[in-house]
Amino acid sequence: MLPTAAEEVLRWSSPVICFARTVARDVELGGQQLRTGERVGLFYPSANRDKTVFADPFRFDIRRSPNPHVSFGGGGPHFCLGANLARSELKVMIGALLRRFEVIEITGEPTWMSAAPAAAVDVAVQSLPVRLACGRT
Repeated sequence: MLPTAAEEVLRWSSPVICFARTVARDVELGGQQLRTGERVGLFYPSANRDKTVFADPFRFDIRRSPNPHVSFGGGGPHFCLGANLARSELKVMIGALLRRFEVIEITGEPTWMSAAPAAAVDVAVQSLPVRLACGRT
């Protein structure tokens, strides 16, 4: 389950907050008319909780598959070049924790931090209370 767990962590805590683009040509998107020159924005945490894409989108589910989150840009020319490295690092970290601790339990709500609104990237968990236990609890 390590690969699906890593993808769910990424879906839940996307490293990017938002990106904006300028509409290049008149188009209708989701029933909304967009005109050339207008600005549009994608808010990654919102896109990663889209109820039309994800079943029970506000549930953290390490078995979620498929998991078409857009945490690294969703593909195309702006896809993050470091996505594969970030995925590998996350899997190594989760694997190391699982080898060392038999119980990993979240005991409180996370505290989030970000550079926004000055920057669109760098969302991070500032603190997350957990209980780690080896052996029987």
